[in-house]
Amino acid sequence: MAGGGEVKLLGLWASPYVMRVQIALSIKSVSHQVLEQDLEEKSQLLIQSNPVYKRVPVLIHGDNISICESPVIVQYIDEVWSSSGPAILPSDPYDRAIARFWAAYLDDKWAASLRAMAAADNEEAKEAAVEKVAEGLALLEGEFTRSSRSRHNGKGFFGGDCIGYLDIMLGCFLGWVRLIEKLDRVVLVDESTTPGLAGWAERFCSDPAVRDFMPETDKLAEYAKKFFPNLAAPLVVSLGLPRRRRLRVVLLLRPIFSHRGGTGMEFFQNAKAVRLRSRHDKYLMAVEDEESVAQDRNGSSSAAKWTVEFVLNSESIIRLKSCYGKYLTASNQPFLLGMTGRKALQTLPRRLDSSVEWEPVRDGTHIKLRTRYGNFLRANGGLPPWRNSITHDVPQRTATQDWILWDVDVVEILVQSPTERRPVVPLSHMDSSASSFGNSPSFAIADEFSRQESIVSYVSSPPKSEGRMIYYHLADENGTVEGEDMDGYSFTFNGNGVEDLNHMLSQETGMGDIVVCSRSPLNGKLFPLQLQLPPNNVYMHVIVVPSSSTAVKDFPKQGVLIDASKKISQSH
Repeated sequence: MAGGGEVKLLGLWASPYVMRVQIALSIKSVSHQVLEQDLEEKSQLLIQSNPVYKRVPVLIHGDNISICESPVIVQYIDEVWSSSGPAILPSDPYDRAIARFWAAYLDDKWAASLRAMAAADNEEAKEAAVEKVAEGLALLEGEFTRSSRSRHNGKGFFGGDCIGYLDIMLGCFLGWVRLIEKLDRVVLVDESTTPGLAGWAERFCSDPAVRDFMPETDKLAEYAKKFFPNLAAPLVVSLGLPRRRRLRVVLLLRPIFSHRGGTGMEFFQNAKAVRLRSRHDKYLMAVEDEESVAQDRNGSSSAAKWTVEFVLNSESIIRLKSCYGKYLTASNQPFLLGMTGRKALQTLPRRLDSSVEWEPVRDGTHIKLRTRYGNFLRANGGLPPWRNSITHDVPQRTATQDWILWDVDVVEILVQSPTERRPVVPLSHMDSSASSFGNSPSFAIADEFSRQESIVSYVSSPPKSEGRMIYYHLADENGTVEGEDMDGYSFTFNGNGVEDLNHMLSQETGMGDIVVCSRSPLNGKLFPLQLQLPPNNVYMHVIVVPSSSTAVKDFPKQGVLIDASKKISQSH
């Protein structure tokens, strides 16, 4: 009979396996009739045509031929209609064997993980399923890269110039992948983590043989609710893959909002670190000079990762710290003379002020980052020197209104809830000046760039932890201590020696050469600690003074020892 005879397809529009058959028939330009099936009340025709599994798809060719199971059907279509359209299976025996191997992996292993992810009813089960899905995508990314380079000279599909067997076997799941990404707020295929698959997916979905059969996400979501009621439960646990994998697969959370205006803090729920993507499809990057910020498309770089700090007693303010341990800062330095835009920098000022505070403002599915003085973080386009630059101002032109919109990708998750986070002390509103960034000495940043300063509120009873609690403030070059009446920075210290405390504070503050001081209860003046710390003292209040400060000149000579145990107040 070869290619003659009537062709019918028993199928279901939402089934990825049925979609495989439809794509193959489309590639071969085979006219056919689709008989939609109800899997809850299966038709007699389906049961008779597939008496073993009683499931779709089933291809009925002519009067007496029924072919079941999508891989078998696709191969049948390719062989029966071999003279019509391009070949689906590779002609080379080795390439054909490899394609069949990966198709079996998809159906036996990877698709099961995708279903488990959709059906998971708790975070632990969902995390395990997501890890398997991501590991599979990493393997497929590697296979696509090898196939494209070694066998097809950089072509756009697994099969070469056009869609082939493995493209169909994997591509049929993209509709469900999109649905899971939207409802679970997790990105599985992304240009920064799986760049080969991301480009391939776009080409596959836009191909004329595919686009008419790719289900609409919203329609698919309504259908999926009946079978996967837990699908929309968001993943809130970070995923860690083995370090041995060269491909870094990162899961990204994207909150979905349909309305405009209001707070944008929802985008940072449970966020420990984020990436910010501009409307130019570039990421906010910390430049290697550890001072500038810019835009770049390489979102997989650590320079695109910003640690989130939440501010105590404020539900709408955050700080963003770069991989170099410095804060995203709205400076007063003009980007260009005579222009309104001012530079956005990464700095570590001695005293953090409102220049490092940002208020997320929701705008649909995007956010705007507003400074405490009403400007917005802006990703510039156009010709140099504006191209790829980052400033803060209020755009006046309609053409640049979208330049202050950002997408938030959460790349590292906090396991605990926001109420359990160790808060960061709020700052008084102090204008940042150009001199505060350009003339301040550089700090020796500790290796742990991801560490956040731990700052806790004053409490009436000592914390239940080993060691003593050290509270500290920072003095400037003149010995002035601002905000001393506010809650100080803090950490737990195990030891009694001033030298050890000095070393610990140097690491905590990132300041290289310091003098650890206390304030005299007699005259209110600063004095350096030079002996052992007082015993049995849970709390201590100290002030970190740069050695270059003019206040150091007024300190007693090193030969005159001060009994710290008598001078330091032991009460909190």
